[in-house]
Amino acid sequence: NDLLNAVDGRRDSVIDGGSGTNKCVVDILELSIVRNCGAVQGTTPAAGQGPGGGGGGPGPGQGLRVLTVDVTCSPAPDVLGCSFHITGDGADAGAGTVEGGGGVTNVFGLALSINAPNWDALGGYTCTSAGSLRVTIGSESVDVPVPCTPASSPI
Repeated sequence: NDLLNAVDGRRDSVIDGGSGTNKCVVDILELSIVRNCGAVQGTTPAAGQGPGGGGGGPGPGQGLRVLTVDVTCSPAPDVLGCSFHITGDGADAGAGTVEGGGGVTNVFGLALSINAPNWDALGGYTCTSAGSLRVTIGSESVDVPVPCTPASSPI
């Protein structure tokens, strides 16, 4: 059980956690290329880490921004599924929806903004391959890439 930290603000070609029930922390845009990780957390690089500059959150009407993505898949994500918790800012309403795309199906969950403009989306999905979750709150939406990597069996 290892921790693989690949958050660097640069696009990798593949991120492979290897054998065991490893946790992989990756850049949000790399969620679809993660393999062999028992738990996957997507995040944005800290200020001063990786390319580009930092700044505050989006202003009104500038859309939802994703800050973190935590996904944990079962050993059989096509049957038993994956759970997710996504956080962000830029919400313009109190409640919203989460829908699947690509290889992501049977999404159940919700998006809430209790302390606007911050928001959370929680739930689960089944999958046959990597895909995305579309979080919609009010008039704003964002597509979040998510993996479909089976967790290693504890046996």
